[in-house]
Amino acid sequence: MAIQADDRDATAALWTIFDERLINHMELEENDLVPALMRRNERPARVILEEHRHFRTRLAELGEAVDLHTLRLTAANAFIEELRAHQRHEDKLLYQWADAHLSTTERETFFARAKAAIPRWMNRTTARAEPVG
Repeated sequence: MAIQADDRDATAALWTIFDERLINHMELEENDLVPALMRRNERPARVILEEHRHFRTRLAELGEAVDLHTLRLTAANAFIEELRAHQRHEDKLLYQWADAHLSTTERETFFARAKAAIPRWMNRTTARAEPVG
């Protein structure tokens, strides 16, 4: 792991990819799934949006630590555990709900958009992460 090896360049490059992909993932959910949940059950939708706000704040804080070369493995691991807990929570609040309540067309549209976005994220972030020279 780049953080553990104290490889600052690799850590910064990997962080850039991670940050962008997580933001894009949250935006996709917020644009495509959360509004549908909000129309039908506002409270869980607001919980997800609040969790996303929290993760954006944490991304900024940890990104600053990456920039200052002060990010520690324990902080990165704690953030990953937060994300895993969010994933489990979101699976119950959002994805299981979407599977049960969205029409087949709505689900297929979301997954098609998500699938289409992955190569775009890969191309945009991978090129930036490659070492120069």
